[in-house]
This record gives sequence, C-alpha cells and structure tokens, in this order.
Amino acid sequence: MTNSEKLTSMISEKLFLPQYIYTDVYAKTGKQDNEFCDCLLEFDSVYIVIQIKERGEKTTISDEEWFEKKVVKKAKKQLKDTMAFFADTTNTIFSKAGKLTIDRSKTIIPVIVFLNPNLSSYERLVRSESLGQVINIFSYADFETMLQTVVLPYDIVFYLQYRQAFNEVDSDKPIVDAVDDDITILFRPTSEKDYSQMFLARYYYQEIVVHNLSEDHIRFYNDLVSQINTSCKNERCPFISGFLCVDYKRAATISRKWLELMDVARVDGFVFPFTFTIDDREYMFMVKPKRIPPMQFELYLERILIYHRYKHSCTTAHMIFISHIADEQFSIEVVNIDLTTLSRYDELVEETIDIMESSK
Repeated sequence: MTNSEKLTSMISEKLFLPQYIYTDVYAKTGKQDNEFCDCLLEFDSVYIVIQIKERGEKTTISDEEWFEKKVVKKAKKQLKDTMAFFADTTNTIFSKAGKLTIDRSKTIIPVIVFLNPNLSSYERLVRSESLGQVINIFSYADFETMLQTVVLPYDIVFYLQYRQAFNEVDSDKPIVDAVDDDITILFRPTSEKDYSQMFLARYYYQEIVVHNLSEDHIRFYNDLVSQINTSCKNERCPFISGFLCVDYKRAATISRKWLELMDVARVDGFVFPFTFTIDDREYMFMVKPKRIPPMQFELYLERILIYHRYKHSCTTAHMIFISHIADEQFSIEVVNIDLTTLSRYDELVEETIDIMESSK
C-alpha cells in the first residue's frame, strides 16, 4: 500500500468506522486478480470507490502534465474498469486486507484523490461519457479538509453529489443560492472548506439560525459512535451501521439527549427513553437506575417496548442503557430486542396504550 492509500484509509476510518473501509480490493475472474479500487468505503446503500494517484519523486514531467496523464486519464479509465467489474456478476470482488461481501444492488460513487502538494489549483470534476457520470477529484489536502468539515458519513455522501455543481472556474465567483422563499445564501467560495461550509449552510440553515447546531455536539456524536463501535468490537451489524445514517440535525439532537441522560444517571433518576427510528429499527437510549429493583425495571421496560412496537411498527429495538458508576465513569449496556416476540404484547397492548397516552 502506498503512503497516499494509507493516509486516505486512516482519515476515513475516523468517520466511516474501520469495518466499513476496505483497501487492496480486487475483482477475481477465473485465475486473474484485477485491481478493483484503491479504497472502498461502504455506507448504507452506497459504495464510495476511490482511486488514489501519488506523484513520485522521480517523475520528470510537469505537474500539469502529470495531472492530465495520471489523474484525469488513467484514474478515470481505472474507475471505468471498476464499474465494469461491478456490473459483471461472473467475477468475485474481495479485499486482501479485510472481509468484504459485495452487494451489487448498491450505488457506486467514484472519487479520485491525488497527492501532489505542488498543485493547489486543479480540475475538480471530470465527466466520463461512457459512464454517463461526473467524477469528483480531490487533492489529498482538500479531501482531508472535506472530511474534517462535513464530518458525518451521511452528509459526505450528499456533499459528493452537491460538489458536482461547481467546477474550478466557479472559484472566487459570487454564488447566489435561493434555498427557499425566505432564505437566499450568498457565497464567494475560494477553497474546499468554503464549498463544504456552503453545503452545510444550505441544508442546515434553519438549525444554524436557531442555534440548534453545535460543532461540539457533532464531534461528541462521532466520538460516541466510535466508543459504542469499539464496545461492540467493530462488528458489522445493522445496529452499528444505523449510526452512520444520521445527518447533522439528528446527530446534534442525539448528543444533547445523551448528555441530558448522563445528568439523569448521575442522580440515579428515571426518565422515559429518547428514541429515533431507522427503517424498521428503533434506537432507545435509557437510564438504568440502581434504586429501581431489577424486576420492577423489567416491567417498566416491557410496557415501553410494547408501546413503541405499537406506535412505530418496528421489529427491532436497540436498547442502550446508561448507568452511573462514580464521578465521570458510566456503564453502557447494549441489548437488541426482537419486538415481534414480546410474549405479552397482545395481552397488554390496549392497556399499555391507555397508560402511556393518558400520561402525556
């Protein structure tokens, strides 16, 4: 693996989690192994496939010639091969560096990242007529800036689409974005960070205006997901992947609610869980007080699960229990519950609905 491949993988791991990042990816046809891409990031229904180009010390051509030859032409051809391998169901796509089970129903987003510090101005996009697709090009520094600014995988996927509306010729030009009838945003972008911030302003201006978004909360969310992922031993599972399907607004809300639940846990209090739903799965964050006897807590929990199955028609509850140990030490317990097998659901559902809704 080259230095640029290592660096790109290392940066991406901070956001996409290690079990969803693959290097040394190949397509095996018969006895022949062909490079599929340098780095693959898996996210929900999307693969981000990255080709990485690094200018060698012994290269004698100009930086501009190198960019045209190695980045625009060669990397574009490699991505064309990638798409062809992906469409060919007779081959096997695998990673020599990690366990990869390819899902050909996913959408591929192609990206080129190059490492050449002498090039600060470059063509940000290249169109492949044969693919009918626009390919994002980043310098390594700009790719790092984008990841550090947008920071959530869910939004990074949408940023890669948003970025395709602007080319190098747009740099330092005023851009007027009529977001809706009430809001118009004026930007004069000159850098990757400007474009990244323009994206965030466009899609989250309402939360920004009312101060519902804090970068501290977003960083806290990423740290929290990383800690939960570590506690789950970097397992590939719907529970963990669901955390990557969260945008800025929801991530900030989860962070605030988590901090509130920690305050409740410190005083050994009890509150109803904070929840959010992804597909047919419900995430439930809840304090587990020491003062409530285990059997009584189980009865509370049974009622809560019955009600949430009724209310949201979910099949799985991912329970995250928070307990205070001492000072700033907390215990986190994760339990996955199949809501379709609640033994007393039919018996208690009507009574539970009355109790829960009369207490609101």
